[in-house]
Amino acid sequence: LDLSNNQITEISHYAFQNTKLISLTLRYNFLTVIPSLDVVAPTLRSLSMTKNLVTSIGDELARMEVLQSFGIRDNKVAKVDPQALRSSASTITDIDLGHNQIKELDAAFFEGMHSLSSLVLQINSLARFPDFSRIRSANALSRLYLNHNDIEDLHETALENMTYLQTLALSNNELTRVPNLKDQRDSLRNLYLSYNQITTISDDTFTGMRISFLNLGNNGLSDLASLAPLNDYLEHLHLTGNDLGHMTSDDLLRFLIENKKVTTL
Repeated sequence: LDLSNNQITEISHYAFQNTKLISLTLRYNFLTVIPSLDVVAPTLRSLSMTKNLVTSIGDELARMEVLQSFGIRDNKVAKVDPQALRSSASTITDIDLGHNQIKELDAAFFEGMHSLSSLVLQINSLARFPDFSRIRSANALSRLYLNHNDIEDLHETALENMTYLQTLALSNNELTRVPNLKDQRDSLRNLYLSYNQITTISDDTFTGMRISFLNLGNNGLSDLASLAPLNDYLEHLHLTGNDLGHMTSDDLLRFLIENKKVTTL
């Protein structure tokens, strides 16, 4: 059911009674709260509320039993109840909380979300990298978007056990170093780190990795030697806005020869 662009301001508790609703789209309306959907808790799998006026996520969806996709991008959400998705923790695969006003997420919010594959938290006000320790060790997270926040650092175990992570977006933060990616050596393909404050990268950072898309633009890098382990894998490399002025044409030619798969630079 798609009710987008209808200037809806509220929805009755019983609006969908006696239905077996599977998907509900409420984009581009004027809702200030998430409607109570208990009457379709056994069947609803997808809920999209992009571009509304919701300020918090409470327990409105806590009884959803089979929810797989939840999107509330571009609202005014500042608070998220740790138990907001407790009944659908084992079924949820996609969560989009992007473009809101979230400053922190309690670790309990992710409790049991072992099927979660895509998490969007870009364009918020997060000062710390979320604590994913409550997700089961054998988790399915493959896409994680945290660009445009205020994150200064990731502790050494921040990405621990995320062995299926393919895309990690951390552009437009306050990072001074590349995070520890040892558990992503076999899986990570796309890494976004542009517009941070990274000036150096240790030689072993990318050892054993198979990254094909790497964006390091607008940092303070002056040397590319640390990218050597990626020579056989890099296809797209973005380095605009760094401090590479000392590189001669011979240096650049040598770099391109070594990175023979690069098609975009």
